[in-house]
Amino acid sequence: MYRYDGTSFVLLTTADGLADNSILCMLQDRAGNIWFGTNEGASRYDGKTFTHYPIQDAPGLNVNSIAQDSAGTLWFATRYGVASDLFRYDGRSFATIERTPGTRFWNVRTVHVDRAGALWLGGQDGLLRRDGDSTTQVSTYFTGYIFEDRAGNLWTSEDHPAVWVLNRSDGTATAQIATGRMIFGSTEDASGTIWFGTSDGVGRYDGKAVTFFY
Repeated sequence: MYRYDGTSFVLLTTADGLADNSILCMLQDRAGNIWFGTNEGASRYDGKTFTHYPIQDAPGLNVNSIAQDSAGTLWFATRYGVASDLFRYDGRSFATIERTPGTRFWNVRTVHVDRAGALWLGGQDGLLRRDGDSTTQVSTYFTGYIFEDRAGNLWTSEDHPAVWVLNRSDGTATAQIATGRMIFGSTEDASGTIWFGTSDGVGRYDGKAVTFFY
């Protein structure tokens, strides 16, 4: 992990207290702590020291994504979980969350809490929406990333049989934008343009067309 102070970059590794040197995601919680998802659980940085959270009693848990809801609860999307690949942390302990009793979530690549408080999961199971203890299947295609823009539209990347696509959903209808490339995250700029990283350059969607930059 690299920290930039406005002048220079500082490299932080396991020698500084990180759980692992492979960093898969980051989140700053409401208290100002920074959480890092690694290949060996999660690390929390309070501005001075790192604290390691293995999350489960087994090695090799990949933490792919972290989100925090309005109650302050942290949600961890993982790979290689023993009983499931979704965990909840209330500030005291971790709880394994199953899709239904005895049925696990598989390889959850991203977790997102929308402005209405619903929990969205993307991964091997497709795109799922979770309200309380109820889970709804929205799409069966592998979903890599979920992003919510300022207008509340939900953007998701899906691996369709022929081509990777970027979906835009406003809650009533979904528009599909073909990209042809594996997508690794997306964001929105000040003008509302959507940018997304791919396996072959950066993509930009201005509402009409996709442009790639290499």
